[in-house]
Amino acid sequence: MASDQSDDKVFSSKKTRRDVLKAGAAGAAGIAAAGAIGPVAKAMAAPAIVTRAPQTITLMSWFQFEAGRNTAWFQLIKDFHASQSDYRIKWTGWTADHYTSNVLVQQQSGGISADVLTLIPDLAYRLVQTGALAPIDDIIKKLGVHPSPAHDFLRKGGHLYGINTVEVPFAVVYNKQLTDKAGIKKLATTPAEWKTQLRALTHKPTQFGIWQPNSPSEVFSWWFELQNYCLMYDTLWAVGKKAMVNSPKIVAALEVWLEQYQNSMAVGATNAVAQKLFDNGQIAETLNVSAAVNQYKVTAPKLFANIRSAPPPWPTKKSLSRLHPLSIVASTKKMDGAKAFTEFMAAPANNAKLMMLCLDVIPSYPEILKVPGVNAWLANQTWAKGYQEIVHVPFPTCEGDFIAHDTEFGNIVTQNFEQALFGNVTVKAAMDAAQRQIEDASNRWFK
Repeated sequence: MASDQSDDKVFSSKKTRRDVLKAGAAGAAGIAAAGAIGPVAKAMAAPAIVTRAPQTITLMSWFQFEAGRNTAWFQLIKDFHASQSDYRIKWTGWTADHYTSNVLVQQQSGGISADVLTLIPDLAYRLVQTGALAPIDDIIKKLGVHPSPAHDFLRKGGHLYGINTVEVPFAVVYNKQLTDKAGIKKLATTPAEWKTQLRALTHKPTQFGIWQPNSPSEVFSWWFELQNYCLMYDTLWAVGKKAMVNSPKIVAALEVWLEQYQNSMAVGATNAVAQKLFDNGQIAETLNVSAAVNQYKVTAPKLFANIRSAPPPWPTKKSLSRLHPLSIVASTKKMDGAKAFTEFMAAPANNAKLMMLCLDVIPSYPEILKVPGVNAWLANQTWAKGYQEIVHVPFPTCEGDFIAHDTEFGNIVTQNFEQALFGNVTVKAAMDAAQRQIEDASNRWFK
């Protein structure tokens, strides 16, 4: 069920100075007109002062459920309201793990019930390809900004269909207090070194070297982070319409994941449980997106002081980077308001403010770096070093054409991989089964 969010302070509809001026102008125009048409008109009652109620623009997202990020978004929405009096934002949506499926259900059931929405990368790609989004080229031209190449998956037919609100790469996030205690001076840079490092950081059942989502009840999170492991041996999950989930390099990477699961992870821990363990200093590190750091700052400020990051532990330093755009629903009947909000959020000063409030470190476009204070702020984020050293790989490229069916593709991979975790099946056999199922599904997906 969708959740509507409002705040009387943020979503107020009280009359502003601009409304008063508009009303005064309307009244003055009426009086002037009365004087122009003679005594009979003057005898009639002066026209009533009428002000137009602000138009409600529905924003669909999952950010309102993320600690730290929700506060930043509320601030930007408050700023948008203060900047004009014609539009007010109503927030609706679901948590990230249910967001894609619910938006797709809406689309297939008659239309997305929003005017603007934020999008998870694979969902954005789907909606661009199906024509569900409106182009924003006029906004980009008006602002004079140059969206980064990571926006390319949001382009079709020479048009751009979304602007970044957050780009989050993966890196090793670790608790420096625990690595110092273990005598680790430099984090691993190869899978073999990583194995040794995690063993030194694991003291079951009170301390775990690493956590990656591994609960069958949270498949979205599991696949979300498992995806990055394809880069361990510099390969991809698929190229074009050719799946490669049982290739030797993918199998080798998943065998590393399985070894971590068996020896260094809190097995079966849900996201919520793992968050508490990390907050309590019982998990040493995780391979996660930079957005997680903001949550640590809110939920565990003492831990946050010890948070550091390092590039993924493989020689290429390649990392999937996920760009989450703000887009306009093509079918909206409130296009002017949808464009006004999108333009506000895409403006350099506002986009930069959102980036800093959210503790994000990847600018949406080069003009962000010209905003006063941004470069100094980036240099001061001691936790961000690892994220700033990675080699970015745009997320959509890791699955080829299967990105349009990412959820289904990921379900097949994880469901079969479970057999290697819980059953008497090798990783190779599990991925052979996944390969066959994906190839069968391809006949439906790519008709």
